[in-house]
Amino acid sequence: MPTVLRHIICPSCGHRHHFTLLAGDLSPGREYAYVCPETGARASLRPESRAETAGCPPQGAIQLTLTDLGR
Repeated sequence: MPTVLRHIICPSCGHRHHFTLLAGDLSPGREYAYVCPETGARASLRPESRAETAGCPPQGAIQLTLTDLGR
């Protein structure tokens, strides 16, 4: 089931976005990679709080992938 972080500041552009991990749990302190939709740049995010479970992520949520450094 997808997990979602809502209204998180993007390190790449400075705006707030929703982020989602489609499979597995988004864990605080682990590093996740994504591409910012505003800058087109690769970026990483290390959440400080737990994500919420969602049946379906919000429209436009940015998909995260766990980095090798995050394991």
